[in-house]
Amino acid sequence: MSAWTRPEAAAYGADQIFENLVGKKLCALGWTCEALHASDRHGSDLLCTQRDEKAIVQCVQGAGIDLSDLQHAAALKAYHSAGQALIVHDGTPSERARSLAGEMGVVLVHTDELVVSSPYDRSEYGVRLRLERELQQQQETRSRQETENRLALMSYYEAVGQYDVNVKSWQAARRRYPWVRGLGIASLAPPFLLFGTYYFYVFMAIALALAVYAVFFTKPGAEPVAPSPIENLTPASMFPERATRAFQARPTPRDRNSRGGVPVPATIARAGRLRHGPTPELKSIVKCPKCHTKMRLPRGKRLMANCPKCKNKFRADT
Repeated sequence: MSAWTRPEAAAYGADQIFENLVGKKLCALGWTCEALHASDRHGSDLLCTQRDEKAIVQCVQGAGIDLSDLQHAAALKAYHSAGQALIVHDGTPSERARSLAGEMGVVLVHTDELVVSSPYDRSEYGVRLRLERELQQQQETRSRQETENRLALMSYYEAVGQYDVNVKSWQAARRRYPWVRGLGIASLAPPFLLFGTYYFYVFMAIALALAVYAVFFTKPGAEPVAPSPIENLTPASMFPERATRAFQARPTPRDRNSRGGVPVPATIARAGRLRHGPTPELKSIVKCPKCHTKMRLPRGKRLMANCPKCKNKFRADT
C-alpha cells in the first residue's frame, strides 16, 4: 500500500482501509477486534481482546508518528483500562517518537511484525511455535553456558595442576638453597692452599664467582600464589542431572541381562557369555562309572542319570 498523507487519507478513506488490514491481521493472530470511533485526523482505533487480555490499537498510516498520536493511544489505554497500547504503522518512526513512546508506555509496532509466532500472536498455533522457539533458545543458551563453564573449569584445573608443580619446585629449591649456599661459601677455602702462587688468583676468582652465584642466584623466590577458585562452579553445580547419573553404580552382567533397556556389549554378545532371558542353571560335570563319559548335570541334586554313550543308568549326586 502506498504512503498517504493525512489529508489524502481522510479524503479517500485510506484510514479505514488500513484499519481493516490491521484488524484482519490481528484477528488471524487470535485477537477479537472491535472498531472504535474515528478521531478526526488520527485515524480509527481498535479495541482488541483475547480472554482476559485487552489492548488498544492506534492505526497510523503514511506520515510519521507525532506527539498527538502517542497521547491519544495513552489516553485510550487509561480510558478502557487496557493492558497495553499499540500504535501500528507502516513507516519508520523517528528516534524522538520511540523515546517518547517508551516514556508514555506505548508500543510501536510495524505491520510486518504482525505475523505468526510473533510476541503479539495469541493463536494456539502461534503460541505453540513461540514456546517451542523460546525452548530451543533456552536449550542453546544452556548448552553455550555449559560449554563456557566447562572451559572455565578445565582452565582452572590446569592452573591448579601448574600451581602444584610450582609449589613442589619452590619447596625443593627452598630445601636445597642452604646446602648450595654453604657449598658456595666453602668453595672459597681451597684456593688458599695455593696462596703465593699464580694459580691462587685464578682459582680464587672461580671460587668467588661460584659463591656469588650460589648465594644470590639460587635463592628461591616468593611462594607461588594459588589460583583463585571460581565461585559456584563445580561439576555438580554445572551439570546436576549428569552428575547424578555419572556416579551411579555400574550394573552387573546379571542386571544387564535382566534389564532389556541396557545394551549388552558386543564382545560379550558375540562370545555368547550373556544371553537375553532368565539366568541359566548351574551345571556339574559327572563321569559315567562304566565308560567314563563326562556329562553335564544340574548342580545340587540327586538323580538317576542315563549315559548317552553306553546307555548305563546310575545314581548321581551333584
